[in-house]
Amino acid sequence: MKKNLCLHLAFWTGLTSLVYEIFSVKVLFLYFPETIHAVSITLSSFLAGLAFSSLFFSRRIRPDRTNIRKVLSFMQIALIAYVFLFLRKYYIWVPQILDALSSWVPSAPAVQAFLRIAFVWFYLFIPAFFIGGSFPILAGLFLRNVKQGVQDTGLVYFWDTCGAIVGALLAGFWLVPHIGLAHALWFPLLINSGIVFVLLWSWPKRIGFLLFLAAGCAFLFLESHLSESQRKVWLPYEPRFGNILFQEPSPFGVVTVGEQTLHFKGSKSLFVNYRDMCNSAQHVSEERLGRLVGAHLPKAAHALNIGLGCGFTAAAVTDAATLARLDIAEINPIIVEAAERFFQNETAHVLTKPSTHLRVADGAAFIRQTDERYDAIIVDIEEVSIVYSSPLYTADYFRIFKEHLKPDGVLGFWAIGNGVEFGKILYNSLKSEFPYVYINKNANQHQFYASDRALDIPFSGPAEEKAVSEILSHPLTEINTLENRALEKRYNIAEVFRLPEPSFDEFISEHSKFK
Repeated sequence: MKKNLCLHLAFWTGLTSLVYEIFSVKVLFLYFPETIHAVSITLSSFLAGLAFSSLFFSRRIRPDRTNIRKVLSFMQIALIAYVFLFLRKYYIWVPQILDALSSWVPSAPAVQAFLRIAFVWFYLFIPAFFIGGSFPILAGLFLRNVKQGVQDTGLVYFWDTCGAIVGALLAGFWLVPHIGLAHALWFPLLINSGIVFVLLWSWPKRIGFLLFLAAGCAFLFLESHLSESQRKVWLPYEPRFGNILFQEPSPFGVVTVGEQTLHFKGSKSLFVNYRDMCNSAQHVSEERLGRLVGAHLPKAAHALNIGLGCGFTAAAVTDAATLARLDIAEINPIIVEAAERFFQNETAHVLTKPSTHLRVADGAAFIRQTDERYDAIIVDIEEVSIVYSSPLYTADYFRIFKEHLKPDGVLGFWAIGNGVEFGKILYNSLKSEFPYVYINKNANQHQFYASDRALDIPFSGPAEEKAVSEILSHPLTEINTLENRALEKRYNIAEVFRLPEPSFDEFISEHSKFK
């Protein structure tokens, strides 16, 4: 095998490995919260796949190296088959296997949790296993002599890593966000097919492989004739969705808008994966946050709202007579699309008001990079276990918010979480940066207000006053920081959002409701 071909193969196998890995991670986060534990599972399974693959396949090479092409071709073909049959059909296999594991050990939650983690670990391990062995094989093949062994190995590793870098950026910035999970796999599959075609030296073997691909294309052709409702399934159906009006994958999970049939019938709810973000009939806490912050704005005020959601917080802020401009930073473009299409009537068309200026941007990055100073900053984001929103709950970011507030500016912060300790940790974290901190609380929904000046933040009644008093009197002194994630230690996302165990039976019977 020519040495230049070795370097090309190292680059392209490295590229596809990271595309598959990032795809798998996005699938994982459809079914599991994006916590540090999920990230640990992801990294360990990927590295284990690379390690065991290197050990296993490098030992399959004969001393005379006559079967190198055969081994490399087998790895690529096995990967193609796995991706085509299983990885591509994640929305069927993942919930089905998770349900099976739950049914086998229904009375042992700890064992269930272990088996679910083990399954996810193995699910992510397999793509890496069929790719990782390529590097030592190609490095050994490229090795010219012992004297130049270090330089040769370094060169192969360089091209393999460059491919991995390109694959990671390609998957994260283009394939998954713009093409979507449903189609992101076709690009690396095409590359894997090209690698196999090059490795199969004889034309009879190449023709056989082309027949293999033709069979796959025929299967896709038959599959494409399924009804539209059967093909566009992004999540197993959950009754809380109601009648689904909208459902699209996004870079941050599947966004669903449903018309409710169980509670608040006829109202509309917005979900990210299975987490309900807002409801058109029940948005007291968001509206209250925006209204009370708006009541403390000076004339010609300039405010920032991080996190659009349905738009209820932003709408309440724009009702303030003294507001001149509201900047909105929303990280998820599909959330923006859903809000524009389904919630504009309920939010008085907040996104089209002259005072409103929307930016599709990461709020954490935006507040770090902007030179603006605001009269108020209102943060209404998902929750503390989500990777891209969790930093905003820390004292480190409360300090950044304060630096971008004008003198006597107001920070309003919405948070969802159970338990007195959750509220006290956030209170302590805000208090570490602001002399005046106030709390409103309705069920598990909290609204915090912080400033360098005293604010008028009334209670809705004796029950709320009692709930806030319990938080303030709790002896806990811990602060949530980037270094010490105190909130994550006490946060149960499944309990807060009542997350479902995906039922495969419900999925099969109900997925035709997707539109």
